[in-house]
Amino acid sequence: MPVILDTLAVIEMEKGNFADATEKLKKAIKHASENGYNLAYYRKNLAKCYIATEKKESGSVLHEALVSALEEGDKFSQIECYQLLSYFHEKEGNLKLSLSNYKKFHETEKQFTHDEASRRLKMLKVAAELDKAKADAEEHKNIAKEKELNLKEAHHRIKN
Repeated sequence: MPVILDTLAVIEMEKGNFADATEKLKKAIKHASENGYNLAYYRKNLAKCYIATEKKESGSVLHEALVSALEEGDKFSQIECYQLLSYFHEKEGNLKLSLSNYKKFHETEKQFTHDEASRRLKMLKVAAELDKAKADAEEHKNIAKEKELNLKEAHHRIKN
């Protein structure tokens, strides 16, 4: 249910209907909270609505989204939250805080990219090991067949 509401809200945001998007996102957050779903993604999108409409709650909602992302270990939402916080603080004229969040955005993005590359490398290594094990098994199977054939031929020669 929250995912559907969020998707509808994103569509409303793209059409510029921020009031409808906000209502859908508030419902998504309520439902997600009541049912134990992660909240970072929905809070982040609500913050985007607030930033687009220049609501004074933008900063606090964005901070809540970041806290949720950190607690939930949602690196992708953390990246977006830091980027949005940088943009938000720049608009507010707080360049020091904007720069700080911009650095955290790049730091987190770099770590995420590194972790993802490491994960993919491990998967490739496992796939390569699996392919090698299959090839080895096939080779052993062929050797066993060859030995069995040689044994049958030897047995046939002994009989004759």
